[in-house]
Amino acid sequence: MDIEKEILEDANLDVLKWWKANESCFPYVCIVVRFVLGILGASAVVEGLFSENAKIRTKERVSILPERVDSLLTCRANFDLLENLSSDAINEIMK
Repeated sequence: MDIEKEILEDANLDVLKWWKANESCFPYVCIVVRFVLGILGASAVVEGLFSENAKIRTKERVSILPERVDSLLTCRANFDLLENLSSDAINEIMK
């Protein structure tokens, strides 16, 4: 089976149907694919991030760089995890 050729030839390929049809060929990879493709784009988590973004990018902060917004959103999203880490673990992560 030449997967690359099949994908390149079919521009309208339905990824979910392809994986369903070929899951017996790739049983372990299919487990990961189900997890990744099963993530909803309009979930409450995503909506919450858009809301947080609106709080950060106010009229007074229009010049804030996108990278800075990403960093702030990541910190806010993982604040509970960071709160439970020791200072040594945080220093190791920041290297």
